[in-house]
Amino acid sequence: MKSRENNELAMRALNFPEQMAYFFIEHRDDAFRSMGKLLEESFYFGDCILRGRARDKTISVNFLTTFTERVKQRQCPISNNTPRARLSSHLFGESMFDIPPTLLAENVHEEMNFQRNQLLFNHSATGGALVYWPFSEGSSCEEGCLMYPSTDLMSSLNFRKIKLDFDDDEVPKLNAKFNKPASVSLNGRINQIACSEVDQEVFVGVRSDYCCGAWKLSKSMKPSPLQVVQVENVATCVNVR
Repeated sequence: MKSRENNELAMRALNFPEQMAYFFIEHRDDAFRSMGKLLEESFYFGDCILRGRARDKTISVNFLTTFTERVKQRQCPISNNTPRARLSSHLFGESMFDIPPTLLAENVHEEMNFQRNQLLFNHSATGGALVYWPFSEGSSCEEGCLMYPSTDLMSSLNFRKIKLDFDDDEVPKLNAKFNKPASVSLNGRINQIACSEVDQEVFVGVRSDYCCGAWKLSKSMKPSPLQVVQVENVATCVNVR
């Protein structure tokens, strides 16, 4: 259910044409002022007929006006025929909302939660060498494993069990008071960590410059090595499926 909700939120957040349509309506001065400056050389506001090379690079505004009138585009009847309605909209704009404040607050809160979840442990922010994988999820707590490199050379792979406790306000609190993390020393700097779950088992892939390794991890936090591959050229990516 969570993945489905996240997909719906992602599609809602990525509806770029709809967002641009609202931007053009609510901020038309900002939207079209810059566009007018960019296209100023390509528009002709005079009444004379364009001739020669000017017809290839310039378009007459009178032609556009005539064209839009013949198209018979659908117009808003309120904005064109009832000036009193526009005046009322300006007068009561601060007290009468197009979207109820409660609904707007819920949508904003939902979008902020979605963006926050997207930013947590994002590869663009962590460099790809920090991964968290949940083992169990509940209403009051969540347990998982945090995988990260350490030491000055960033060559030690750590598997640390952590726990997130949720209070009445659903604010997560980190609890890392467990045993020391399980560590594995590698021969090179860890550049990327990736993981995936198959049949309730977590498989972890690690990439360094000239070496890639795979581990299997269980809830007992005892990682077991599966395979190590040494490459001749610099490895650029590792993916676990």
